[in-house]
Amino acid sequence: MRCGLCQVDAASLLEIQGKFMRDQLIVAALRLLRTFIRVDLRKIVILPPSSGGSLGDQAMLDSTAASVSKFGDVVLVAEPGPNTRLRTKVTYAPLNGGSKADKLRALKEILSAGTIVFLGADVIDGAYGGDCRRLGIFDLFVRAGLRGACLGFSISAKPGEAAKRRLLNLPKMRMHVRDRISLDRFEKLTGREGILVADTAFQLRPEVTTPVMEEAIGWARTQRAQGRRVLVVNLGGWTLERMKGDGVAAVNACLGRWLSDSPDRAVLLLPHDFKPAPVGDVEPLRRLNSLLAPQFSERVMFVEPPFNTWDVKALAEEIDFSMTGRMHFSIACLGMGTPSLGIVYQGKFEGLMDHFGLDDMLIAPDEAADPDVLFARLNKVEQELPDLRSRITTKLPEIRELSWKNFAWLGEERA
Repeated sequence: MRCGLCQVDAASLLEIQGKFMRDQLIVAALRLLRTFIRVDLRKIVILPPSSGGSLGDQAMLDSTAASVSKFGDVVLVAEPGPNTRLRTKVTYAPLNGGSKADKLRALKEILSAGTIVFLGADVIDGAYGGDCRRLGIFDLFVRAGLRGACLGFSISAKPGEAAKRRLLNLPKMRMHVRDRISLDRFEKLTGREGILVADTAFQLRPEVTTPVMEEAIGWARTQRAQGRRVLVVNLGGWTLERMKGDGVAAVNACLGRWLSDSPDRAVLLLPHDFKPAPVGDVEPLRRLNSLLAPQFSERVMFVEPPFNTWDVKALAEEIDFSMTGRMHFSIACLGMGTPSLGIVYQGKFEGLMDHFGLDDMLIAPDEAADPDVLFARLNKVEQELPDLRSRITTKLPEIRELSWKNFAWLGEERA
């Protein structure tokens, strides 16, 4: 008599074998199709980590497209739209949506390239659920003959099983891991050597391109000219979900006390993900603004979307410090020498702050949900701002160089 576990394992094995056979057939078909296409070895395909929606995604895509374009023409596997609006000229090749003819045109565009890069970010390990299907798509194109590499990704403490299998089955290629903690996890998980880099978004070029950001920067400059320190606060779904109780109310209690304690403080409320609640930042920050503004109307401002990720990086130079649950907003701040207190989740922030030796610039969601604890942390950061800025600016050249390592290899001779 066979146990249920054995039956489950056998079924899983059959499923894996079936997928393997299917993938082998797809690779054979792609290879055959590629023989009928004129291949341009200078063409480089970017496979995004997701369909977009946050300014973090835009930061990675814009910085990657700009960097990759130094080595050849850029193809982006995405549909043109607000989520994929970039400042670098790209050819869009969406594999989802559209007619069969559209998909065939996109497939031909991808197969005509010499190189494909996958922005692994925080999805490559399946920690958010699923099997990272995009990693599977990337794998197929590499096996079909394109030179491949994974750029700027992290590995969480608990990667998903299906995504783990995909990582283990990848062909030999360059794996650019964006922090030391993730590098250690990746090498233990796969037995393969990774390359330590920093996030691609450290290459992002700041630029003010929207009226709303011109207004926000003007407001911040006025506040600082009047002798106030400007704190930018960002809250969103992932952070609030991990805070005990009413996270917005807790942050409001802290900030109300922080502003009341000194007339020389101001707060700018900045969304970094425009998706609807419960995922995005807009609704919770609007609520926080409605709680703070009546008492501190001259010292509190909410930045109404839309604006772009490069706008945010330009703003980061005009403030004193920030508090955020969005790692790429922290990257924008750190990239301009501005201290940022990170509300941690998924093990991403720890790796980022490790690059700068700023482990003390992290706070857990349950701590952030305690107004007294959060108030004490904000005061401590405020007191240490000169030292923190000095430490960040000292490390920045090294971090930017690590970030560029995601792309430097593209100048090497192509296979």
